[in-house]
Amino acid sequence: MRDIDGAEAQLAEIQSQGTRHETAGGVVWHSWGQGPPKVLLHGAAGSWRHWLHNVIPLSRRHQVLCADMPGYGDSAMPPAPVTLDSFAGLLIEGIDTLVPNTRFALVGFSLGATIAGQIAHTLGDRVTRLVLVGSGGLTAANFIDMERVRDKQGPARMEAHRENLRRIMIHDPNKMDALALAAQAWNSDHSRLRLRGALPSMTLKRLLPEIVAPVDAIWGEHDQPAQGNLEERMGVLRELKADAHITVIPGAGHWVAYEAADAVNAALEGRLEK
Repeated sequence: MRDIDGAEAQLAEIQSQGTRHETAGGVVWHSWGQGPPKVLLHGAAGSWRHWLHNVIPLSRRHQVLCADMPGYGDSAMPPAPVTLDSFAGLLIEGIDTLVPNTRFALVGFSLGATIAGQIAHTLGDRVTRLVLVGSGGLTAANFIDMERVRDKQGPARMEAHRENLRRIMIHDPNKMDALALAAQAWNSDHSRLRLRGALPSMTLKRLLPEIVAPVDAIWGEHDQPAQGNLEERMGVLRELKADAHITVIPGAGHWVAYEAADAVNAALEGRLEK
């Protein structure tokens, strides 16, 4: 537990280097740095902590804005009924508050990629570039059974978090460190919204033809939700966006922005400057 305590202190230190904001609907944001704005959206059962290895490096040249999306992290629950339009709309209100009348790049991880797609679709050329990280929404979803967590306490609860990291997030067991475990545990404990069933299937496949921003994608080579169909996902993206730049990070899993942070940061810098 000492390692976890140290990791939680490290997470708090990263957060303290930025600024906390709260926008309409109780949506909490954290921002770091100055420069052209880049909005980062986390995955399901996540928070800004999905980007904990990325926010400081990216903030050296950009203003980095990370939401805790509604119903996740420190943000309030969204009003019912939750739809793709209403959920993305709360985030658009936040963006309009934090960077009004400003063009920005948009990066979404997993579920956040789908939400980012809806935002890019709504805001048109105000989005300078859309980068999809570990994205679904292009082919039929792979279901991954997760270990139950909330019926456990103490070491058994942490082991369940570790098992879920293995099943869906991180490929290399050497990258499954105390910091990853602390972020996973905090995110899971603060996740109150289940969007499964509220979002239409293959949403990105439907939205992409009408998104005017340039679109790029990053996947880990061993992305667990894309197991067996990563080539198909990339093929669908190329078919819909022939100019899409696709990066596959060797040896990494779904949470590629954590597991291979240096490679992802370099890929993001390369694309966000275009």
